[in-house]
Amino acid sequence: MLDHSTLGLPMFDLPFILRGHIVHLQPQRKGKVCAGMQFIFDNDGVQRQTLERICQFTLWLQCEHVQRQLDPM
Repeated sequence: MLDHSTLGLPMFDLPFILRGHIVHLQPQRKGKVCAGMQFIFDNDGVQRQTLERICQFTLWLQCEHVQRQLDPM
């Protein structure tokens, strides 16, 4: 399960995510998820479940970022 520590949240470039470049994945090669965070996949490629989790987490990040801008701490 992916979480904040796994994805290295401080490395994310949130405005980049908000511009719609959500997930860039290349099986069997280095992949980039959003900006600044890299995943290296094995030769078997990426399982669909993993892709879905990354997409879901990225969408969650978008919501969190927008909410923070609308309602600052």
